[in-house]
Amino acid sequence: MQWLQVRRQHGLSSRKTELWGIVKVSQDASLGGRAACPVRRCFEVIAMADFDWARYNLKENPIPGRHPKVDVKDSDDRKNGRLLYDPPVKHTLEDLKLFVEQDQSPIFLNSSFVLPGTGKSALMAAEYWRLVASNASCFWVEVTGAPPMKRILLKVAYEMVAAKAIEKIKKKLEVRGGIREGIYTAPSVRWYEKPLTNWMINALSSPDDEFPLALADVTRKTRAFSVTDAFTFLLELYRNLISDRVFIFLDQLEIYVHYTSARQIALEMTELQRGVSDKAQMLATMHTDALTKLQLECGPDIQTFLEHAPVIQIPQYKAQDMVGVGTFLLERFRKKPERNQYAPFTSESLEFLAKKSAPNIRRFLVRMRSALMLGASSGYTPIDRKFLNTPAAQSHVFIELPIAEG
Repeated sequence: MQWLQVRRQHGLSSRKTELWGIVKVSQDASLGGRAACPVRRCFEVIAMADFDWARYNLKENPIPGRHPKVDVKDSDDRKNGRLLYDPPVKHTLEDLKLFVEQDQSPIFLNSSFVLPGTGKSALMAAEYWRLVASNASCFWVEVTGAPPMKRILLKVAYEMVAAKAIEKIKKKLEVRGGIREGIYTAPSVRWYEKPLTNWMINALSSPDDEFPLALADVTRKTRAFSVTDAFTFLLELYRNLISDRVFIFLDQLEIYVHYTSARQIALEMTELQRGVSDKAQMLATMHTDALTKLQLECGPDIQTFLEHAPVIQIPQYKAQDMVGVGTFLLERFRKKPERNQYAPFTSESLEFLAKKSAPNIRRFLVRMRSALMLGASSGYTPIDRKFLNTPAAQSHVFIELPIAEG
């Protein structure tokens, strides 16, 4: 059968022949009736297989996703940024912590490489978790699509709903005699123009999960005030009633800069900075080309506040740093102590993966994961240099996959 020829050709073992038995050449309508690639179908099956990672002395695969990225809202520590091998970025983390403690805002985390996967989000997540542990109020938003600033602020509002921030504000106001009375008597909260104050009273009188929708409609309701105006009012209430340590994390802010005109950026970011700067600290990841656009094309107001905005350069990961990341992850998921810290890899094979991937840490993790899965599907064989030189490894582990944003 042709699937057996594929297995033999690519150096794959006979483990679980039922796995390979379903890998047959079939007609793919999307290819106009031509035979679909049997090698590609082999690896689609590998990706869906249920492996016994204990045979590699692992509790589970240390790298769970096809395109590793940070999502702080995920409960899995492999995905949410809680696991960080910090020796390569120790000094950078210290610099970031210092700028945060100095109340600097905004703070940009930048990489000299435009290609995603250099570790910006992971570094920002480390600071997020440090601040969460100190009981600060932290709201993390991933910028996606081609959003105006209004949509980004609406996402922050949804995060505030999820974190019970709106509920906490309402409870504090109720103690002061109700939402209307509470807003007018809240300490240190300046009275906004009556239409905006009335809008806020109505918005907070509605169910919590409807607040972001009300925020999106504020301009139509008041005829004069923007989403940024209303969001600033909300932050002022939160800061004075709940917590004066508020942090907004904007991951992949370069997407906003890339797909927004320089004129619109100048208007929106200037308004945001003037309204929010004394109420919350903002941290954002930003590619170099987007940062250059901000500095050179978006006018004098943006240039002025960028002059005082720290830009933290993410250090480039060297091959040895990546080997350290790999052994760190393997050790964290061992079922029992292992004398060989590289197992099921060897020092040479892990270093080979690292050298082929540097300085892009995500590419290294993608390849390490692919090698683990291919090794497991081939009878839990040691992943040494010989294994990585097989046609199967060359066509699967080292294939140039698109690197997702993050």
